[in-house]
Parts: sequence; C-alpha cells; structure tokens
Amino acid sequence: MAENLTRTRLKRRDSILSIAFEQFLKTGINATTMEDIAVKAQVTRQTMYRYYRSKDELALSVELWVLNAIFSRLRYLFSTADGLGIESLLKIIDTVIPRFVEEFAADLTYTGIFDFYYRNYPDPSFHTQITEVLKKYPNPFTEIIKKSANEERLKKLNIPIELIGQTLSDSLLSLSQRALLRRETLQKEYGFDPVIMIPIQMKLMISSLIP
Repeated sequence: MAENLTRTRLKRRDSILSIAFEQFLKTGINATTMEDIAVKAQVTRQTMYRYYRSKDELALSVELWVLNAIFSRLRYLFSTADGLGIESLLKIIDTVIPRFVEEFAADLTYTGIFDFYYRNYPDPSFHTQITEVLKKYPNPFTEIIKKSANEERLKKLNIPIELIGQTLSDSLLSLSQRALLRRETLQKEYGFDPVIMIPIQMKLMISSLIP
C-alpha cells in the first residue's frame, strides 16, 4: 500500500511539473499562477502546495528538469566527436547542433524565459541546486578544446581552457534562446531562419582554436 502511495505521489508530482512547464511556456512565469497550474493538473491548490511550496520553487524544479535533459543530450551528442579530426568535428556540428536545437526547442525556450524572469534569484538555494546539476555534466566544449586545440593559439589567448569551454557553452545556449524566443520576428527581419546561425557561430569559434 505504501509503495503504491509513493508511486501515485511521484506520478502526480511529475504531472504537475510537466503541466507547469507547458503553462510557463505558454503564458510566462510572471503571468502564471499556482491556481492556473492546479486547474490544468486537476488538483486542489492545497495539493499543489504539498508538492511545491511556491511558484518560485516550481519554476526552479522545471528549470532543473530541463537542464538535466539538455546537458545529458549534449554530452551524448558530442561523445560521437571523440577522436575526430577538425573537418569531421565541424561537419558533426553542422548536423548535431541544428538537430539538438529543434529536438529541445521547448526546453531551450524555457531556459530563456527562466533566465529573463529570474535575473536575481529569490533564494540562495537556487544557485546551489543549479550548480549541482551543472557539476554532473562535464562541459563537452572544454573536452574538445583540451584534446584538439592549437597550443600556440591557446598560449596567445592566455585564457583558461575551462573558461573557453564555458564561453562556448553559454554562447550556444544564449543564441539558441534568442533564435527560438524571437524566431518568427527574426525570420521576417533577416529573411532566413535564425536557427541556422547557431552552428555557424559554433564553427567560427571552435575553428579559431583548432588547426
């Protein structure tokens, strides 16, 4: 009986998380209330608060869920580049990055919504919980630079490899967020789908470091 109760609670928690994700994407974090999510999840407000004490806690839980999915996928995709030459690596970026962005369009969009809304975290524990997620996934760009970068170019730059890797990772996420959040508008302005700029940016940055 206790095991069944636990499964039921876990299933309900995951359902609330999934519905909150969809609702935050649709109306934004600011315009969404706990009551909105409770109605969609077909639970009472009291039940909602048993699982998540506040909208902030719920929004953070969605962000942690999304980050785990994004970085787990990135790690897997770039594992195929291990040991490849620069030509093959850049070719993989041409195919892997657009596929990744399309596959995780909703997740990447949510990170943009979350970052904009929480320019300052309401609780120090946000930093701790997000850092714990990031620690689980070695930065794939850092690994690529360590294995393949031109040592002379790195010396001239005088920038720690870890910082270069983080810059590449953040560049991927930030351009993906902009391209997806404003996709239709930018497409009208540029005359092309802004998502195609994402692998170009990665190739330009990586090829400047690798012979």
